[in-house]
Amino acid sequence: MKQKKFGVVVFPGSNCDADCLYVLKDVLGQKAEFVWHKTSSLGDADAVVLPFRDILTSGSAILALSHGRPVIAPALGCLPGTLPSDATFLYDADAPGDRRGVGAAVGA
Repeated sequence: MKQKKFGVVVFPGSNCDADCLYVLKDVLGQKAEFVWHKTSSLGDADAVVLPFRDILTSGSAILALSHGRPVIAPALGCLPGTLPSDATFLYDADAPGDRRGVGAAVGA
């Protein structure tokens, strides 16, 4: 199976991006890099991770989907009803260590 590359969105005030990058790289053995939230390029990321729970209106998910990239995001606010289920992997933001979204995206 081809190793996927993940773009972890960095947003000011968020404190989960480093933890998410650690899980992707060191726990799951995937390629991952930070992507600044205001960028218009997602580089060569195969999927985009939104590792925050309080900033749900940044437009990062829409940017990722418009570039044909799957989105891994918390199942919070309007995201579950707004993002298409065939291109989105949601996780429970209230359950520490919930890796279902990332695990599903990597095929684990």
